[in-house]
Amino acid sequence: MNKGIPKVVHFLVELFLKLLNRNNDYLSVISGNDKLGGSDINNIKKVSDTIIYEMDTLKTRAISFRKLQFYSFISGMVLFMVWRLLEMYLLI
Repeated sequence: MNKGIPKVVHFLVELFLKLLNRNNDYLSVISGNDKLGGSDINNIKKVSDTIIYEMDTLKTRAISFRKLQFYSFISGMVLFMVWRLLEMYLLI
């Protein structure tokens, strides 16, 4: 069993949990219920801009992993079809 696979899965789950937590923080800031933002509109704007920036960096990383997963899926399908065709050709 490859011990690297659970680390990757753990990393991806952490990435998505951070993104969800940042989204929850953003919603609490814009509603005025956050300790850092308070009810001052300038503080809310600063904190929400910071949170949006962090969410964008997390989103960029998640998109890159999504692309990697898609290309791995496509290459796996192609290799499977090549394997099956080669196997059928050798049996004939």
